[in-house]
Amino acid sequence: MNRKLFKLSLVSSAILATTQVSAALYNVVEVTPSTTNSYKSAYGVAIEPATTTGASDNCFVSNVAGSKSCDSYILGGETRLVEMNSGSEVDGLSFREEAPFAMNRQFNLINTYDDFENYCEAQLGYSTCNQWASVRWNIWSAELNGNATPNSIGFIGASTTSDEVYESANVVINSISDSGKAIGIDSGFANVTNFRRNSVTARTEDKVPSGYFQTRAWKSDGTYTAGSVSKEQATADNGTFYSSHPALWENSTGTAVEIPWVSGTALASSNNIAEGSMRDFVIVDNVIYGVGFNAYDSSNNYMNATVFKLDLGSNTFNTQSAWSSTVVNDATVVIGSDTVHTNSVITSVNKHLVAIGSAKRTGNTPYNGSASNRLFIVNDVSASSLNAFYPTGGILFAGAGGKAGAINNYNEIVGQLDFADTREIDGKPRVKRGFIYPYNAASSDATRMSRFANKAWFLDDLTNGDNAASTNNQYRVVDATDINDAGVISGTALKCSGGYSTTSHNASCSGTETVVAVKLVPIAGATSSDISQRSTDTTTSERSGGSLGLWSLILLTLGWFRRK
Repeated sequence: MNRKLFKLSLVSSAILATTQVSAALYNVVEVTPSTTNSYKSAYGVAIEPATTTGASDNCFVSNVAGSKSCDSYILGGETRLVEMNSGSEVDGLSFREEAPFAMNRQFNLINTYDDFENYCEAQLGYSTCNQWASVRWNIWSAELNGNATPNSIGFIGASTTSDEVYESANVVINSISDSGKAIGIDSGFANVTNFRRNSVTARTEDKVPSGYFQTRAWKSDGTYTAGSVSKEQATADNGTFYSSHPALWENSTGTAVEIPWVSGTALASSNNIAEGSMRDFVIVDNVIYGVGFNAYDSSNNYMNATVFKLDLGSNTFNTQSAWSSTVVNDATVVIGSDTVHTNSVITSVNKHLVAIGSAKRTGNTPYNGSASNRLFIVNDVSASSLNAFYPTGGILFAGAGGKAGAINNYNEIVGQLDFADTREIDGKPRVKRGFIYPYNAASSDATRMSRFANKAWFLDDLTNGDNAASTNNQYRVVDATDINDAGVISGTALKCSGGYSTTSHNASCSGTETVVAVKLVPIAGATSSDISQRSTDTTTSERSGGSLGLWSLILLTLGWFRRK
């Protein structure tokens, strides 16, 4: 080849690389609650299930999947009175958890501002615990003092404005049923006595179990609903509170089974009140597999990740003695003789019996500068012995913390993950972002995995491209909470109206960022070759001096030819 032509081809390739059209895998669709109540943040928490006919029946292949238009899947969302803090919504005291902070079985960390700050210092280690505690205590103390201002308005909708809104109580939505109904928990406004919510009722498709102080719903398959029921009161040093059992009930009758705590566990041991919860379930080969956590240890009532199992072939679902509870090894509070975690839970399981969950490190066992919430996978919940696998590699760096969102039937996992490995102990909370991980396990589909180049991604990298909606650069996805078999994801995003200054991960916003509920809809025809990973800006001066723009490169090229 002629030497000048060879050099010309190299330069042409360089220019082509800078002008190449980038493409995205998802469009971001914001869903706004149709409420007149005030709020400062909104969160996408669940997506309507998709009944697909196979792995290729998804929204990357067609704009219609699971017999529905891909943009018509219903999103479940919630509002909050204040802005997002440390990557999550601010309830004051969690509307979802059976015990405060998913570990405080003595209910003694919720009396004062100092209690919230003490929890943060002991279990999170931030240098900013005064601010972390203040924003939460302000909401909780207002509720304690009778302020009935709605904090969590629930809503569902498929388009930009919600179709239904739930304003009669503080409503949290844990899932959307196959029939498009919100499944979750209603908490009465300011109905609190001695730091205990009195009105906590499951939101379901049909009947709620009667005769219980509290009921919570997490998942329904049309026949059964999984959650927890609180029947017994127990007294700890801080007062009288409710214990809870993992539970499953029949939708048509409300008949419930209280799954027993593990043998030897008492109602209240050393002031630790027993708690349990079923967060998801599947029925495979006439066997019910439920997942969540149960109470363990005769002295401490540890909250350990658990698989619940019952054979419907030889038992009715409400045969209490037929249910088994199997703990997840390597995710328990105590491992060997060491207290490694404060709590653990399995959050989601699919029909191939692959499950995901999280285990929170104690403040005394930090790793890589963080007492992180560790994400784990259980490869087969039907096994006689269960082990937690903690994935690493790529964005799943050593010591990364996050939140397990959901896993669909193609082993596509979504959730929230630390974006950087900055030090949290004696520092600030890490920036968090939503992610997707195509996990290779039983019944994973090679074609679907290849769309993600067989690795985990921050979702912001998959919304960046010229083929996407022009509004995509208004959003940075901070959490992914649910994913259906068609590939549609529910989540939460930071929004900069009009768009961020650049397409980089940490681009600036000239206005005010807000927190909004979003769903991510796959773009038909997009593949891994279309992924355009976002850059990370340093400073403006460094950006301007550290890289060549398109026209700079063209001018330099023309100057090179003139010299030749």
